[in-house]
Amino acid sequence: MGLIFLVLHSLFSYLIYRESLNGFYSEHRINQAQVSDNLITLIKDSFFSLDQITQLALMINEPVAGSDLTALNPEIEKHWGQWQLNWNIENISLYNAQANTVASLGPQWNVSVPTVEDALQEAATKHNFFCADNCYQQIIAPFPDKKGALSITKSFSTTIAKYRRLTGLDIGVLQVSETPAVGWPYKLLSINQAEKNTTLYNHIIKNYLPDNFLQDPQFVNLSGRLFVISMLPYPAESMEKTIFLLLIDDVSTELQFFTNNLSRLWFYSITGLSAALIISILVIQAIFNRIHNLSLALPLLSKRLYHDFKNTLKNNQLFGYDEINQLSDNALNLSEQLASLERQICSNNVILLEKSEALVKERNFVRLLLESSPILILTQKTNGMVTSVNQFALTVLETDSESLVGKVFDTFLPAHDQNHPLQLAMIRSGLTNKVRVEGEIQLDSGRKINILWLHVAPKPAMLNNTALILTFGIPVDKNAIFNPGLISEV
Repeated sequence: MGLIFLVLHSLFSYLIYRESLNGFYSEHRINQAQVSDNLITLIKDSFFSLDQITQLALMINEPVAGSDLTALNPEIEKHWGQWQLNWNIENISLYNAQANTVASLGPQWNVSVPTVEDALQEAATKHNFFCADNCYQQIIAPFPDKKGALSITKSFSTTIAKYRRLTGLDIGVLQVSETPAVGWPYKLLSINQAEKNTTLYNHIIKNYLPDNFLQDPQFVNLSGRLFVISMLPYPAESMEKTIFLLLIDDVSTELQFFTNNLSRLWFYSITGLSAALIISILVIQAIFNRIHNLSLALPLLSKRLYHDFKNTLKNNQLFGYDEINQLSDNALNLSEQLASLERQICSNNVILLEKSEALVKERNFVRLLLESSPILILTQKTNGMVTSVNQFALTVLETDSESLVGKVFDTFLPAHDQNHPLQLAMIRSGLTNKVRVEGEIQLDSGRKINILWLHVAPKPAMLNNTALILTFGIPVDKNAIFNPGLISEV
């Protein structure tokens, strides 16, 4: 079961890892799109500030009416060093109406003559972007009377440096190639950190199409490192050619940090789950041990081994109080009650045995007394069947118990004796509980004996709820004087 939990946890951890990784990729795609907008804003802001400087230079260098442009205003030359330092300006050039350069400060580059001519003809400011040893932003603005134009050039590296400080991304500048390669129609004009990023660029142009990067940021793996790469055009309307900016974000460190955190989180979770499973197994084992002890102890109750039962359950406790504790306590209470009942039963058995022995002695004495008494004693049911008889009666009646017990008492009475059966019927029906009758009984030998009979019907409770009639008889000799006190004594 623990292995199943671990497998399920590993599966869910992998799914969470994949989901987190997808979230990591999605977040960096969104971030790439946002920083792309920031780059466009920085480039526009750079051209805007450059345009303001150009307008200022036009005002300073505007020629006197009727004169031609032959040189830069001395004020510009005077403040040229300060302008370079404050505004990162690389070059200021002055063109005449024929688009020829008449004056220039700073490094000079071959600027496209049609670009200057277009600015003069259209009387509109032109934005230009070109690369030589570096990439530059340039503004060409005509004078109001179209007698010439002024251009100011600024290094694009300033914008790249500012953008890199803000985002940490590298930038490559691309332009449509006049001799495009198959599948990749652009040429690389400039890229910062060229030692690292040139190898990445060569890998891209061999394995990817530019449309992939223009649509959405793409993730590129190279030499164990991960890069987020996107392309965006900068289609300024006043520019001669559209440039493409290649944004490169090295997320290898972030991915490694992210993966390490996920691995650490997985390790902590699997460690916690393993510890929880081990603790659960130990707790369950402890519970099962207690149940096992209880199952071993319960049979001891049936064997009445109460001391062993208590010793077995004595250590069956755990921290806290649960149902097993309650069951153990109930079992211990039950064992105490059973032990108490057993002691009480033993005590009662001893008392009962003592009383039984006394009763047996008393019964034996009564039986001995009845057997030796000179009185006939019989017991009969209400239907007249004789159930017992004493030895004196058997001797007087000259018979044995087998011939008398089980017979109806009335069969021993003479046929002419009508009174005796009537008296018996009265006591048997419950009209009276005692009758005295004197009559004869004819023995099997033909001899007749005159006997005074006393029939008594005791209460059933006195005879264990059995309806019996006790019959006592005393032989009466005709020549003897009858002593009625003897019957009363009996």
